[in-house]
Amino acid sequence: MKVSIKTFFIFTLFVMLLLAGCSGSNGKTGATGPQGPAGTQGPAGTPGVVINSLNATPNQLVPNGTAIAVVSASVPTGTKLSYKWTASQNWSVVGYGTTATITAPPKYHDVGYVTVVVDDGLGMTATGIIAMSTLSQLVVNNYDVDYEPWAGIAINAAGDIWVASYGSDAVTELNQAGAIITTATVGSSPYAIAIDASGNVWVANDTSKNVTELSPTGNTIGTYTVGNDPVGIAIDASGNVWVANSSSNTISETTFTTSAPVTTTVANSSNGLDGPACIAIDASGNVWVTNDGTDTVTELSPTGNTIGTYTVGKDPVGIAIDASGNVWVANSSSNTISETTFTTGTPQTTTVISSDLDEPYGIAIDGAGNIWVANYDGYNVNEYSPNGSIIETYSMGQYSYPVSIAIDAFGNVWVPNYATNTVTELVAVAQGPQFFPYTGPQFPGGGNY
Repeated sequence: MKVSIKTFFIFTLFVMLLLAGCSGSNGKTGATGPQGPAGTQGPAGTPGVVINSLNATPNQLVPNGTAIAVVSASVPTGTKLSYKWTASQNWSVVGYGTTATITAPPKYHDVGYVTVVVDDGLGMTATGIIAMSTLSQLVVNNYDVDYEPWAGIAINAAGDIWVASYGSDAVTELNQAGAIITTATVGSSPYAIAIDASGNVWVANDTSKNVTELSPTGNTIGTYTVGNDPVGIAIDASGNVWVANSSSNTISETTFTTSAPVTTTVANSSNGLDGPACIAIDASGNVWVTNDGTDTVTELSPTGNTIGTYTVGKDPVGIAIDASGNVWVANSSSNTISETTFTTGTPQTTTVISSDLDEPYGIAIDGAGNIWVANYDGYNVNEYSPNGSIIETYSMGQYSYPVSIAIDAFGNVWVPNYATNTVTELVAVAQGPQFFPYTGPQFPGGGNY
């Protein structure tokens, strides 16, 4: 078959174009398009729960000691916050909303952590952590004071310790480090001591039958004649000064309702007083007096009228009142501690402690409700739980003869030792008193032996 030259040329051109399409090079990449507009920023998130403060006081404890933790938190939504407290191993914590009670483990040199999670109920929380520790070991300090420190010890609002030295007719003020700040001369044989709300120091002078009032710096403000052998002193919430006069069987009161202080006898033997030794004042202003001569305690009204008389142990001396209004008495010759309670509607007096005591004189109640007792013939101090169980015994040294006891706001226990002319400090072994610095309703120093 004949093919025309034109037809052949067209067919050949088609084949060549086809072959060129299979083996030709890649085409060039196209130009990049213009960048799109930037995205807009989203709305700010809602602020979460904020912990403003978190602390525990103290954060270093004795074994089995307790501390109080407090947290402050806020949230802008106005929702009600909830608090969950937890503690690391060996430590325990019981939370009550923004506060919690922390209990240390029963050994020295233990470190732990307490955690609180604050929740607003809407999914937002904040977490706070407190580092806690127990002391590396028991710390006992002994400081020298003047001759024969006896029943008088009290602590002012700054934490300074005032001690009356029976044998030197002087009182000594120590700071927390045990350094002497002030020494002041008072009357003869200073026996008991109390501090009022203004920081003035009141000293009952046994053999000179008077009371000396000192300024916070130790200057004499006044001297007031009372009964024979004033050996107990306390100050009520109104600032009136009450004194137990042992040999005259009377109670004196110094008041300030006139232009000058007035001292009067407000109770005597007709009120049931017989060898009144120590004195304390409860939250209602009632005055409690131990009677060494009749083994009783007399309760007087704020005006000096007898409310009741309660039989306790033999030769009652030291007296203290706890935060619930229960009255605790150290009975020196029967080696017992009595408690008068009011839960039944009428006062009930029972012997709560009768073990490990050896001529108990001084008594104090700490902020946890534990009872601290100075054993004159045992040369030691005992700590008991509120139910009377022994917690610990601390030695003051042989032949030290501790008489009185006081507890400061930091939980340090201070004990004058009559025979060694020293004051012993047991560092942070207690919880500070709940009412401070008054020597009346709950404060455990203030001349209560």
